[in-house]
Amino acid sequence: MVVAGGVAALIVAFPRPAKEKGVGMTTIPGDGVKPDKPRRFSSSKNEVLTVARKFIWTAVKRQHVADSWELVAPSLREGYTKKTWAKGDIPVVPFPVDHGRWRLAYSFEDEIDVKVALFAPPEKKLRPVVFDLSFERVQTKDGPHWLVSGFLPTPSASGDFGTRAARNNPLGIGTRKPITGGTHTSGIWLFVPAGILGLLLLVVAALGIKGWRGKRLYRAHVRERQMSSSRTS
Repeated sequence: MVVAGGVAALIVAFPRPAKEKGVGMTTIPGDGVKPDKPRRFSSSKNEVLTVARKFIWTAVKRQHVADSWELVAPSLREGYTKKTWAKGDIPVVPFPVDHGRWRLAYSFEDEIDVKVALFAPPEKKLRPVVFDLSFERVQTKDGPHWLVSGFLPTPSASGDFGTRAARNNPLGIGTRKPITGGTHTSGIWLFVPAGILGLLLLVVAALGIKGWRGKRLYRAHVRERQMSSSRTS
């Protein structure tokens, strides 16, 4: 009761500061972010994959780059003209594509993202790389169309392309069928993280065994010295 009385006295002694004149809440509305609505990918699948194949075969492979001008959204080709774009110095990561696979990441009303695993020809001796291929629904003179708005490598090593469903989603580009050789290459690639983890476990186990043996040798040495001292005495 004494403590409660002291707190009450402090509240009375030090009242809340009066509100400053001219200070109030703003009446200006803020910028709201309207969430995009989910969209069934099946309704856009054919158009999106067709644009993806043409984009990868031209802009990514740097082959007839000018043909990819009509496939990219204004946000990606900002600052370029069709003539400068055709020179190949474009904001698209190049890759010597032989064939590829795809997996849907998400599908909304105005944006779609597809993960694509691209494989180089065997003679290039390059690992497959997974990219985020983004599409934006753009209003053109012919109506709304899905155009490429981004193409970036993913931070994921495998991109979840080890599942059976992903293995059966060839992108339909290149001359090599990805069901046989491509699957084998991807399988080996997915075992690399497991091999590194196994190697780390072996190193930790070796260090643990070495420390355990060191402790045993030290204890034996101490016992031997104690026995030697007892014999001398």
